[in-house]
Amino acid sequence: MDDDRILTGEVKWSASPVGPSVHTGLLRDLERLAASGHGWAKDALTSERLAGHLYLSAAGFTAEFERLAEEDGRIVLLDLDDLYRS
Repeated sequence: MDDDRILTGEVKWSASPVGPSVHTGLLRDLERLAASGHGWAKDALTSERLAGHLYLSAAGFTAEFERLAEEDGRIVLLDLDDLYRS
């Protein structure tokens, strides 16, 4: 079902756990895109169209980013174990 929501995020294949700066960077990029006229980016930042932010990291996430995701409620963190869990 297409409900017109927007999912944003990033995939990181580095050997080090990903910290919250990745999320900060994504929000900054969305702000720049919105300012340059990309309506979907503005919607992703300011409306109910945001489905959430999905991050996949081969090396997992820092405890700080895990806390942020838990507090925010719209951030989903997945690592390789999550992808290959049966």
